[in-house]
Amino acid sequence: EMLTSISQVNEEFFKLFSGIKIKDHTTGSEISVRSRFARKSAQDYVEEQENQVYPCIAIQDYQPTLAEDWWIDFKEYAGGLSTDNLTAYLYRRPIWMDFRYDVSIATKDYFQSQSLKNLFLSRFIAQPKFIFNRTVIDDDEVGDVVPYTIRTTDVPRTDGVLEVNYEFTLRAWLYVVEPREVDVVQQIVTELIQVDVEPIG
Repeated sequence: EMLTSISQVNEEFFKLFSGIKIKDHTTGSEISVRSRFARKSAQDYVEEQENQVYPCIAIQDYQPTLAEDWWIDFKEYAGGLSTDNLTAYLYRRPIWMDFRYDVSIATKDYFQSQSLKNLFLSRFIAQPKFIFNRTVIDDDEVGDVVPYTIRTTDVPRTDGVLEVNYEFTLRAWLYVVEPREVDVVQQIVTELIQVDVEPIG
């Protein structure tokens, strides 16, 4: 499966932060860390809560842009045939795009903050890429490989909340144009016609 839309990349990215749990340093039990969309106007992701529950992860997406070192290529290429070999599929090359997200972790407990920082370090900072549309084939995980970089910033707060922002920049190939169907040439008929030519000179 290929990445075909902006919303698909957003959904795959948001999945990375669901179901995160950290240990409570006082009881040793696991605490679920809620993830939410950063804006109250969200309708397709988890809504902002009036009384925020900590610890939490807030995610903000931005308009993706074309990668600066990519050029637009409008050439088509043959990408396969139908099962009856009567139709060919012409594909357009994918678009290379940069996706930027701000992911903030916020807690009211120092030890919970450290646990989340360690989790982000091992799960995201120490890894070079994501695999979107992940599936397992013969015990191997396959999918769309999406490399990324991270920049971290401490967010000053005066309300006692400990917050760190992780700015993710992803590089993803998007196949946004549906393949075009064309009829396959089934037979070529050639006809030789003999023409008498007067010799020169």
